[in-house]
Amino acid sequence: AVQRLGEGNSLEAASSLIEALSDPSREVVLAAIDALEDIDHPSAISHLELLHEDHDPEIHLIPRAIAAACGGAPLQVFGDDYPTPDGTCERDYVHVSDLATGHLRALEALDTGPATRVYNLGTGRPHSVREVIRAVERATGRRVQTEAAPRRVGDPAVLCASADRIGREIGWCPAYVGLDEVVETAWRWHAAHPRGFEE
Repeated sequence: AVQRLGEGNSLEAASSLIEALSDPSREVVLAAIDALEDIDHPSAISHLELLHEDHDPEIHLIPRAIAAACGGAPLQVFGDDYPTPDGTCERDYVHVSDLATGHLRALEALDTGPATRVYNLGTGRPHSVREVIRAVERATGRRVQTEAAPRRVGDPAVLCASADRIGREIGWCPAYVGLDEVVETAWRWHAAHPRGFEE
């Protein structure tokens, strides 16, 4: 959800908004604001290509699969008997840069539009855990070590977001629509920063 929290420029609105966001979204918006000191600068959005995620502990599939490919702990595959083509869960893997630009576009739209808008951000194309593993293996040229694990309670077979509304109303669409693109940019960043943001 994006809500107008007062008058003023988009950076001031963003500073108020991020306090109300969930942790992952808050990290994306904070990183975007750091990267874009002047939100009106014509080249500002291009700097978002430098954004990536780094968590401790890491909970996201793509970086965990990359870590497993690089000699880390085997990647746990939670369930292989879901009603999906290969039996593993399917999710919508949207690039962190696309999340950032989506948040920024929504904040900018508050200056001229309704006081409250709710949008989904995503590619609209779900991919399975096994598809992610194969994409990581293609990107890294290494095998992802895996181990079977039981299903996690509450995990649905498929989660996928439709971004039709935000595209229709304010023109946002993901720049990275292919799983291989998303994984390759993550691999390039992790290869250059093997210790994450500590470096």
